[in-house]
Amino acid sequence: MAHKILFLDDDGRRRLLARIFYGEDVLVCETALEAMEALASQPDWDLVDLDHDLQGAGVGPQSSDDKTSGMEVVRWIDKYSPRLGLCIVHSWNEDAGRVMVHKLLMAGYSAGYVRFRDVR
Repeated sequence: MAHKILFLDDDGRRRLLARIFYGEDVLVCETALEAMEALASQPDWDLVDLDHDLQGAGVGPQSSDDKTSGMEVVRWIDKYSPRLGLCIVHSWNEDAGRVMVHKLLMAGYSAGYVRFRDVR
C-alpha cells in the first residue's frame, strides 16, 4: 500500500521528488495555501515535507511572519492538529527551518530538519 505524502515546495524539485518517493501517493503543493487546503480536506498523511521559503517569502527573521511561507502551514497544523506521521522540513533557510521543526515538536508531532543542499 502506498504512503500518503504531502510535499510543499515551489522550486520545481519534482524530478528529485519522483526518485525519492517513487510508487507512493504524493501530492505536490507549491503554496502554503494549497498545502493547508490539502491538510484540511485529507487530514491523514504518512509524511508531510515542508519548505519554508515560498512565493517570495525570503530569508531573515521577519520571513516567518509572511503568510506565504511554510511557517504558515506549521501554524495551521498547530491550530487544527491533523493526524500526521513524520514531518520533515527542508529549506535553504536553516534558521527558519529549525524553528518550524521546533514548533512541530512542541505541538506533539515527530519532526526533523534536512538541509536541502544535502539532498541529492
